[in-house]
Amino acid sequence: MDSTNSRAIHQRCSRSVYRRPYESPPTPAPAHQRTDNLAERIGRQKAIVVGALLACAGVLVLTLVTPWQASLVGYVLVGLGCATIAPALYSLAGSQNRMPRAIAITAVSTLGFAGILAGPALIGFAANHFGLIAAFVGVAIALLLVAVSTRWLRM
Repeated sequence: MDSTNSRAIHQRCSRSVYRRPYESPPTPAPAHQRTDNLAERIGRQKAIVVGALLACAGVLVLTLVTPWQASLVGYVLVGLGCATIAPALYSLAGSQNRMPRAIAITAVSTLGFAGILAGPALIGFAANHFGLIAAFVGVAIALLLVAVSTRWLRM
């Protein structure tokens, strides 16, 4: 098989597997496909609730259960939960009518990046003062607040 044939096969396969151009590894693609299907069936707001509860359960499993096999389950739950929340938030920001769509999507991105930057520092601060378990239980509580706060989302 020469390089042009293998390149054509790779391009065909990558188009059929990856739904979005930013998804290069094969792991996020199936998760996003499944969670997008879930969000379309039950609605974006309910998908955020389900995702936040899954991620909360995953963080609690990671924090409170000791066998390493349970940790793997916890990581899967956190991954599926976050794979549900992020696309649903961007979709809701793009479909709302209260502010211009570009500004709404920018606001969601800014808050997401602020969480990425400030989250580890806040967890470290909480772990230093209250302990690591308490810090991660705080993350689980924050995810519960995400699930509860969806009742105030307006389209």
